[in-house]
Amino acid sequence: MSQRKSTPTVTCPATVELVEAHPFGPQNGAVYVYLVTQEGSEFNISPFYIATFNDDNTELVWGQGNSVKESLKDAEEKWNKVESEFDENPFTKALLEITRQEEWRWE
Repeated sequence: MSQRKSTPTVTCPATVELVEAHPFGPQNGAVYVYLVTQEGSEFNISPFYIATFNDDNTELVWGQGNSVKESLKDAEEKWNKVESEFDENPFTKALLEITRQEEWRWE
């Protein structure tokens, strides 16, 4: 029987900040995007974003990236692979909302 080598655990304090919220109404869940930034550590970890879906019971991470849109696109692709038989992709909805907001700002 092979023995697993123990890998050291390193604690790296971080701040998790909600930067986008896209609620879809009662019982339809919500998409949230958080910015994760490292706080004073010997490791140089660049800030990144995570996209989650909350169905009012659990909140799961579906995507990550270097920007809000990148994290949502990653989540959108993963949702399509796993949940394709269900309702509309909530991450697609969130991306459309962000795009509309950006277009509105430039008008």
